Amino acid sequence: MDYQFERLPQLSDQRKTLPRKGLYSKRTRVITDRAWHHSLTKKDLAGSTAAGFARYHVESLGWPGVGYTFVIEPRNVVNTSYGRRARIVYCHDIDRRTYHVGNSNQFALGICVAGDYRTEELDDSTIMSIAELQQALVDDGIGQVDKSHHEFPGYSWKQCCRFDYQNVINTTNVSTPPKSEVPSTYMIQEGDTYWSIAHKESAAGVTVDDLIRANPDVDPTQLRVGQVINFNVSNRSKSPTKGNKKNGFVEVLSSTLNRRKESSFTAAITGQLTRGMIVKVYAKQGQMYHIGSLDWCSANAPYVKYHQAIHYRRLLRVVSPLLRGGDVRYVQGRLKVLGFDPGSIDGIYGNRTRSAVTRYQQTERIQIDGSVGEQTWGQLFD
Repeated sequence: MDYQFERLPQLSDQRKTLPRKGLYSKRTRVITDRAWHHSLTKKDLAGSTAAGFARYHVESLGWPGVGYTFVIEPRNVVNTSYGRRARIVYCHDIDRRTYHVGNSNQFALGICVAGDYRTEELDDSTIMSIAELQQALVDDGIGQVDKSHHEFPGYSWKQCCRFDYQNVINTTNVSTPPKSEVPSTYMIQEGDTYWSIAHKESAAGVTVDDLIRANPDVDPTQLRVGQVINFNVSNRSKSPTKGNKKNGFVEVLSSTLNRRKESSFTAAITGQLTRGMIVKVYAKQGQMYHIGSLDWCSANAPYVKYHQAIHYRRLLRVVSPLLRGGDVRYVQGRLKVLGFDPGSIDGIYGNRTRSAVTRYQQTERIQIDGSVGEQTWGQLFD
C-alpha cells in the first residue's frame, strides 16, 4: 500500500536495518490512536536515534525491536525543498504491534520524538516534522485520535509527553502539561520490564532499585501482564531498617552463594549469586548481609569480601593492548548483578564488557560511549 507519509522527504526507511531480535506479531485490531512519546535522552546525544533506541530495547529489554513505529531525530536534520526538517525514521510496518503503551499496543501506533523535553525545547525542524507526519497519518487514515503516553490507561504517572503535542501538531506555541503523581502500585502491561517501568529522571521518579526493594517476592524476569507491583514511592532511596545499617559492597568469592529470604542460614533460598558479582550492602545482622533487592547472603570471609567503598582509579575503555585489573573486574561484577551481562568476570576490558557498559549507559541515560569514566563509575558504585 502506498502511504502519504512515505512521500515525506525527511523520511528514512530503516525497517530492514535497525537492530532486532525476531519480529513483533501482527495487530489484531484496527489502529485508532496515535501515541506520542519522547525519549528523555538529550536530543543531541549520539544514542538519541532510532538505532540507539533499538539497541536498548533489544539488548536491555529483550524486545523484538525498537518499540516505536516512527522515531523523529532532532540531531539529524534533512534539508528539503520546504526547509530544514528533523529526520523521521520508519522503524516497523504499520501492522506490527510494537511495545510502547502496554495493553493498548494493539490499537495504538507509537511515535517517539528524541529529546528530554523537561529541560529541552523543541526546535523548528522537529516541530515541522511532527506536524507533517501527523497530517500524513491523518490523510492515510492511520488512527483517529492523538494521545500522549500519559493519557493511556496505567500511565497517568508518566511525565511523557512533557510538551503539548496538540499545540505542536498545529505548530503553535509549546506549553508543558501538569505533572501527575506516581501511584503506590502499578499493573504490569505488555512488554513491561523493571528497566522500562523505572522513571529515574522524573522528580517523582522510581528507580529499578526502588522496584526491586519494594517487591522482594517478585522475580523481575517473570513479570506477568495484569500482575500488580509496588512502586515504593514513600520509601524511595531509604535503606532497609532490619539489621544494623552498613553501606558498601560485597564481592562474591565462592563459585556460588545462596541468597536467602531472611537473615538466617536456614531461611528459604531465593536464588544464587556467582563468583565475581558485586552486590550493594544495606545492613548487617549477625553473620548475614542484607543486600536489598537480592535479600540476604552470608557475611563470612571465605565466601565474600566486604568493600566499604570501591573507588574510581582510571578511565576504562577498549584499547590495544586490552586493559586488565581489579577495577575492570569490579565493573564486570557490578554489571552482572544489574542485568547487563559482560561475559566472563575476568578483569579484561574487551568488546563484550564495552557492550554491557553501553547498554547500562543507555538505561541510565548518561553519556553513551562504552567507556567507564567518573560519571559511569559513580552510577555503578554510588
